[in-house]
Amino acid sequence: MNKLLIISSLITVFSLQNLSADSENCKYTYDPDQTKLEWTAYKFTEKTGVKGTFDKILVKGATTSNSIQNSLANAKFSISPSDINSSVPDRDAKIKEFFFGYPKNKNLISGSLSDINGKDKGSANLILNLNGTTNKVPLKYKIDKDTIIATGELNILDFGLSSGLAKLNEVCLDLHKGSDGKSKLWPTVSLKIESKFKSSCK
Repeated sequence: MNKLLIISSLITVFSLQNLSADSENCKYTYDPDQTKLEWTAYKFTEKTGVKGTFDKILVKGATTSNSIQNSLANAKFSISPSDINSSVPDRDAKIKEFFFGYPKNKNLISGSLSDINGKDKGSANLILNLNGTTNKVPLKYKIDKDTIIATGELNILDFGLSSGLAKLNEVCLDLHKGSDGKSKLWPTVSLKIESKFKSSCK
């Protein structure tokens, strides 16, 4: 009986090792059609979120690799402020003109990732260039099979956009008044990046 248990255990361990080896023998390729960057800005004293995206994200340098992290290691992205989309055209027009100063200010939003640490979950730094200023934005990420979700928060005052924030709040004064009657537009913006990779496993 003991011999049978030992043999059974060895077979189980061997099978799990093979399964683990198979799961690691995968290749991941970035898919631009399955990538979404969602931002959340905040208004009112009670800090109510307003969500939006960008219609186009240009990514260069992503490679086919044995992990999603390695695939993104040398990737660089760029976004035009003109592609902002909050699902309210009038609001989008005001954000472009008064916050970003578009079309006079045509600086792209660009960046890359650094210090990627972890396997199924971990951390990274988003090296973000916004309004001609570059800063690190800490991110936390989770990977589920072929999908990565990264989240973080930035302060737009770190990117020299205090005047843009003030101008946007001025033109949207009544729209930013909460239950206390005070107009408030917060400088913090939350980010959520979700990307599903094409995967091929042997």
